[in-house]
Amino acid sequence: MATLACLVHESDEALQIMREYIAYGQDWEWAIRVLHSVDNPQALEDVDEVLVHRIGADHNVRDRFDAAAREAWEWYLLREEENRAECDLMLPICEPWKSFCRKHETLASLFANVGLPYDQPPPPPKKVAVEDLTDVSTAGLLASVNKANFYASRCVLDETVTMDDETLLLESVSSEDERRAMLALRGLGRLGTPEAFEAVKSYIEACGSTGSRTRRYAFYAIAEMPGSLTLDLARQWFHRKEHHFHYPAGLILANHATHEDLDLLIEALRQPETLRREDFRLSNVLEALARFSGIGPIPELEQVFGENGHCYDRHRAAAAMAVTAPVHFAADYAFECLWDCHRHTRELGCDTVSLSTPGALDRLRELASDTADDDDVREAAEKRLAGF
Repeated sequence: MATLACLVHESDEALQIMREYIAYGQDWEWAIRVLHSVDNPQALEDVDEVLVHRIGADHNVRDRFDAAAREAWEWYLLREEENRAECDLMLPICEPWKSFCRKHETLASLFANVGLPYDQPPPPPKKVAVEDLTDVSTAGLLASVNKANFYASRCVLDETVTMDDETLLLESVSSEDERRAMLALRGLGRLGTPEAFEAVKSYIEACGSTGSRTRRYAFYAIAEMPGSLTLDLARQWFHRKEHHFHYPAGLILANHATHEDLDLLIEALRQPETLRREDFRLSNVLEALARFSGIGPIPELEQVFGENGHCYDRHRAAAAMAVTAPVHFAADYAFECLWDCHRHTRELGCDTVSLSTPGALDRLRELASDTADDDDVREAAEKRLAGF
């Protein structure tokens, strides 16, 4: 899909495929954003009608609309005030959604239902700065945390939490206030004590498969703790049939895996359900394998790189190969990275490709002169070309 998004600016066929995707695709909001970026008045013609029909016919699409609007508003509030005018989020104050709302009462009412009327958008609350909270104690942060000051509270807590706060953090994990519980989990992750580990472990096990922002904070908290506490648990969770244990286990392995875990990690890459991303192991397995420098080629990694259609996982596989078998990767795979749709993969190719590979220098020159490419890619290409 990322490749198609690049092609829509040049290819009428790609543009039509993207337009048709709105009628059935899961990421319709992203597709509309891509179409809005195209300098073609027909790019968005009738896609609003198609979306309104889908919302009326499928309650899952309607639920997705509500969730996407709330998420977009959260992102809007995180932006610096001077950058908000340039945003292209799914909000009734941004195009093309503002125009869509004028045409379709359905869309206007959906935005209004989540507190975002298109004709009178709510003013964003003043964001609390980290400097405003630097003298606030952990108890004060937990007592006053809210939507507007959560990010600042989290930053202050990261720097100021101490062992003296542990009892209060343990008590706050069970708070009905979502942000207080999230902040408490963050603090326990920073402390990384046996008591904190047991509390976060119990929280994750009690959550079940129901996803939430609070559970996500628990995942990150346990992943931050020392491997001496978490690694054995990660090995157990990694084999559980319940998929929601795979992600925190994978985060721990990505941070702490040892050579003892190599067989476990490679075996996961042989599982069809993992390769199809039906569980939550692949991304973290690839990141964990990047911990093992110079151990030699891993055929299963090469298979992921060659066959996986997800650009982020291709990048992770490439990065792991560049660490585990750098000479092999530079000679046999880095050149292909120069053509990848993911900018970080292209950048990796620039950094590692063997300059003796036929066509490598020509491709690096193309990337270095391509003003449409990412700045980091151009700079990486220019750096490799120094002296040629």
